[in-house]
Amino acid sequence: MRLYSVNMDLDAVLERFAELVAEKLAAKASANGNGNGHAPEPETLLTATEAVKRLGMTTRWLYAHADTLPFIVRVGRSVRCSAAGLERWIAKRQRGSDVGGAVLGSGTLNRRGTK
Repeated sequence: MRLYSVNMDLDAVLERFAELVAEKLAAKASANGNGNGHAPEPETLLTATEAVKRLGMTTRWLYAHADTLPFIVRVGRSVRCSAAGLERWIAKRQRGSDVGGAVLGSGTLNRRGTK
């Protein structure tokens, strides 16, 4: 297939190129759902109670820090936690980094982020 002919102007060539790229990406994504050769795994959402058991924190702590935690999914006023995101966050903290002074397993924190 020819991408352009001698009579096509630059805008037409770019438009055709964009169409071809979009078609290729759409075909790749529709082949397996995410374009990487593997079927996407369904997302498991945990309740706040389930999440705090894994975190070793309180429900109050989870709600207080919900806006800064990357694994939180808001459902109205309540929160749910991405199980995969929570596990990644825990693994990252266990390697020594922390967020806002809150290290996993350090117990509940007061408003200033200290015990």
